[in-house]
Amino acid sequence: MTDRLEVTTPDGHRISYTRTGRGPALVLLPGLLMSATNWHERGYVDHFASRRCVLAIDPLGHGASDKPHDTEAYTLERLAEHTTAVLDAEGFEQADLWGYSRGALLLAAMMQHRPERVRTAIAGGIDLTALAPAPDAGSVTGKRPSAFLRDGDWDGYWKTFPFTVPDDMKLRAEREADPLAIAALMDAEYTLAFDPTQFPGLVYVGDGEPFAERTVEIAGLLGLPCEVLPTGDHVQTSQAAHVVCPLVEKVLDEHSPC
Repeated sequence: MTDRLEVTTPDGHRISYTRTGRGPALVLLPGLLMSATNWHERGYVDHFASRRCVLAIDPLGHGASDKPHDTEAYTLERLAEHTTAVLDAEGFEQADLWGYSRGALLLAAMMQHRPERVRTAIAGGIDLTALAPAPDAGSVTGKRPSAFLRDGDWDGYWKTFPFTVPDDMKLRAEREADPLAIAALMDAEYTLAFDPTQFPGLVYVGDGEPFAERTVEIAGLLGLPCEVLPTGDHVQTSQAAHVVCPLVEKVLDEHSPC
């Protein structure tokens, strides 16, 4: 049984999330233009709910959560407060956190600002060299991706994407997203400063990612466990629950047994 719930954060925003199953807490943090629904639709929640309490969160700016247009609402510290508010509402002191794509940034926010709440850290679909891009980074078009959204130009925005997005996913994102909220969170400035080796877990990428080799190299230098999966590109890997779930389950059972 899945419950749709919401919590009000210390900064006054409503964060929506789903709760499924019972046991140790597993928090799922989705990527840009995604929501808790994606984790459900792709089978991740059902896979783990028989043994864990799966909390799939709509991050601020996404899904059924609030969508402020103020860039300051999306600082790393505030993003960590939002995830912490969900844990507090559910009565969990610690949780296993799993972020995919931008969700890995939300995971990093917790590792930096609320490390005592993180038991295991799973990060998928990330380029370890790109976790902290310069705030003024532009795109290959010479225009910031967020600027396209502020102009209501979805076609221009999609052209800035570093990977292919299927047409049905584009249409869904355009229908459900608030482009000004997405632009605000993309323009938020942040600096990461923590030691990822202090957190047991896993980094994984699909073998079709252009940054797969780079991520493996950096993970090796940092001493982080890293897997390249035969799952294709960014979107294909996010959809490959049948491959990803057994791998993550093994890591969780080692560091956070039920």
